[in-house]
Amino acid sequence: AQNAPWQHGEGADVKRVGDLEIDEDLPFQRRAWAVERVGWAMMLVLIALALLGLFGNGWLSSASASDPEGALTVAYHRFVRHDGRTTVSIEIAPDRATGETVEVWLGSRYLDDVEVIGLVPEPLEVRTDGEHTVYAIAVQDVSAPIELSLSLRPQAIGRLELDVGLVGGPELSLSQFSYP
Repeated sequence: AQNAPWQHGEGADVKRVGDLEIDEDLPFQRRAWAVERVGWAMMLVLIALALLGLFGNGWLSSASASDPEGALTVAYHRFVRHDGRTTVSIEIAPDRATGETVEVWLGSRYLDDVEVIGLVPEPLEVRTDGEHTVYAIAVQDVSAPIELSLSLRPQAIGRLELDVGLVGGPELSLSQFSYP
């Protein structure tokens, strides 16, 4: 007799249960159950990673970096969404101000990959030197850290290289991953 398309093959045994004839292929069924358990485990791991922040805000995503002297600190998200809003916060030690301003730069590669939605406080001057875009920020209180907050919208997918630094001072090279 020829096997029907839904039958599992030559190893299937036909068993009688009451008035029913049932095809049974226990090795196939055990493999299917094992694949199902692996699928469930992978889904649980994915859900746990999502809850920890792999796909947005959370413990895995939130990060900060600082230069060894503590003059420059950057808080950012490692994982961002393409065309979603994110924030990069920059804190500069008060002794890094030159007069009434401090100059912070961002790498042009990063700025090519993101849209700057807002910058608080608003810079006094913005200039480009090819590799960097420099923001001159007014210093309100010379004894307090200078804080700069950038609202951004990633326009590229994949790895984004976030280079940030102070003119004539320390710099940091960080990276983010932008999900589609």
